[in-house]
Amino acid sequence: MLFCLLTAPSTVRHMAVFAVVCGAAGLLLSRFCFRNLRQKKAGMTKASVFVCAVTAAAVLALSVGIFAGNWKVSSLVQRIASRVHLPVQVFLYIAGALLGAGAFLFVFCLLYFLFFDHGSTARSSEHPGRGTAVRTQVLILAVSLLQCLQLQMSATQEYARVFGVRWHMAVLAVVSVYAVNLLISCLVRSSGAALVITSVTTLLWSLIDYYAVLFHGSPLFFSEFANAATAANVLSKYRLTVSLQVLCIAALFLSEIITAIRLLREKTPRTPKKFSRGVFRIAFGLAVMGLVVVLYRTPAVKPRVAMGFSWRAGVEEYGYLSCIYEDLEKRMNPVTQPEGYAAEKVEALPDRARTGEALAVGKPDIILILNETFYDIGRYADVAPDRDFLSEFYGIEGAFYGHAVVPSIGGGTNNTEFELLTSNSMHLLPIDAPFNYLDFSSDRNSLASYLQRQGYATAGLHCEVPNNYSRDRVYPLIGFERVVLGAENFTASAYGERSWTDEANYQDMISVGESMGDGPRFCYLLTMQNHGDWNKNASGMDTVHTTSNLGDLTDDVNEYLTSVELSASAFRKLTDRCRESNRPTIVFMLGDHAPSFISGLQPKDGMSAEEQEIAARSVPYAVWANFDLNWPENTEEISVPDIGPLLKQAAGLPLSTYDAMILDLHNAAPVRLSNGLYETADGSIRRYEPGNTDRTTELLRDYFFAEYNLLKDKQRYQERLFVEKQEQH
Repeated sequence: MLFCLLTAPSTVRHMAVFAVVCGAAGLLLSRFCFRNLRQKKAGMTKASVFVCAVTAAAVLALSVGIFAGNWKVSSLVQRIASRVHLPVQVFLYIAGALLGAGAFLFVFCLLYFLFFDHGSTARSSEHPGRGTAVRTQVLILAVSLLQCLQLQMSATQEYARVFGVRWHMAVLAVVSVYAVNLLISCLVRSSGAALVITSVTTLLWSLIDYYAVLFHGSPLFFSEFANAATAANVLSKYRLTVSLQVLCIAALFLSEIITAIRLLREKTPRTPKKFSRGVFRIAFGLAVMGLVVVLYRTPAVKPRVAMGFSWRAGVEEYGYLSCIYEDLEKRMNPVTQPEGYAAEKVEALPDRARTGEALAVGKPDIILILNETFYDIGRYADVAPDRDFLSEFYGIEGAFYGHAVVPSIGGGTNNTEFELLTSNSMHLLPIDAPFNYLDFSSDRNSLASYLQRQGYATAGLHCEVPNNYSRDRVYPLIGFERVVLGAENFTASAYGERSWTDEANYQDMISVGESMGDGPRFCYLLTMQNHGDWNKNASGMDTVHTTSNLGDLTDDVNEYLTSVELSASAFRKLTDRCRESNRPTIVFMLGDHAPSFISGLQPKDGMSAEEQEIAARSVPYAVWANFDLNWPENTEEISVPDIGPLLKQAAGLPLSTYDAMILDLHNAAPVRLSNGLYETADGSIRRYEPGNTDRTTELLRDYFFAEYNLLKDKQRYQERLFVEKQEQH
């Protein structure tokens, strides 16, 4: 019943509500099944075993189906109703009545036999060491709590942060571990032995996790087991010290083992109905786990993304166990298979790879800047500033300008970063923060790894916390030879209370570049200056002011416009400095997304909903070179995945078939949103429908097929599509 209430859409909730009403029917059924219970104390009848087992199996099947198979309850009900030739509403009433009666009986039976029916011998003098079932369950619950503390302490590393988890998530974590302990105790037929197994496992997990966070910068997740050999090799290079946190983890383990040994020493009664009770306890454990899965998937309990920006924030607020679940869930299906996909269709894609036309200046240095929240509000809303805050940005001689469509609105830096560095689209990814969930251990197609193969020295830089979005782990995997992350590696700078000015970041980037040798260089920089909030400085520091009435947002907009003006000035100074260099250099800069307060602004009059969505995702970009750059003319509007192939082409570098597919797609539909909306070259706005047969749809379909093959279809991966012409064998 609770399962239905939590998961069913509105069209199916009639079944859940009716199930609660019909639960009273379970009273009659339970009385029939247990009519001799008090007299014989013989346990359950075969009928009750069957009803409870079927009910538990149904709940578990639905939970697993929704978790692993992404079932939709509404469509499932409609299909079943059509198979039995019943109207949907009639089927809902019948199913609700059966489920209500069965669920009531199920809960009644489990509670009785779990906590109260431990046989007449339980109180007999023949078994004086036998504790009550209630006490056993309390001890299992207590050990589950200690195990949760162990895990949380290993991930947070600090005592003060262990108890900062939201209370309902803490309860859910304990219930999760309790369900596992209960299941194992049923399988091994001993609560004490089960606690020994889970306590040792928890200790090992906690210790590995503690040192993984300490040395690797991110917690231990199931997905890390695939890289266990690499992790062991890395850890072997460090000296493992025993800290106070490690001693606390060991002390918790000792308490758990003492409890487990106490339960092992207690005798177990040999009652004729022990098998029935075991079956029901297993069913109860499975039901609890099913309920836990449902609760973890309920946004009111746990948000869909708990550790998007930072795993640490997610662990501290929602608990390490919930983050393990989120990581497991998203890694099970981080990439959606496009409709109609078949490996044979990818194999049939024609070879479009081509060699590049080498520039007269040779291979130029490439500077790629993803500028935090660099956005022109006037593209979306009527905001009239009292001065042209982007005049220096648009006044750079020899620069080419346009707008790039990013995958997210008001946030999602890592989504833009993913599209920019891989040329893949977020359209196939039902997740945020792809660096956290995708497997980059066998990177094949990032811009950094490509340029590395072309003889470039590569560096990735960002002044904020290294483990944000797992950059410290992913940057080296995708081809950055030199990774410069964290405040300690950057020159401290600020504009009032706003930290990390672009100008100082650019200076640090140039310093890193100058130390990268005499060959061609690729430097990627993610800035921080324009990041929210936008109420840090006193209003007297604002140099740009809106003349529009924006209500409570006026001060935020003024500070934001001032910061963007400062950012534009810093970019002009960077190009001026590169202009004086004798090294051929291409500089490309774009924003990562609009400010989050854009949702509170009134869109311009006359824009359709689709036009508003495109405008909210369109960030300014500029590309400049200190030599004659051949930049295509049809680039006033581009999508972020197009940037890599466009840069390769402008630098005279060879292109892979995948690059050529993206450039052809750019010519047909330069604006492509991650939700499937796109704008064609003639300005018409459409939505991607896989069944259409027009040329643009075919190009999109081929692109999505190739991307899925790259990201997911490891068994039939088509290397020829992603290798540049000169490196094919």
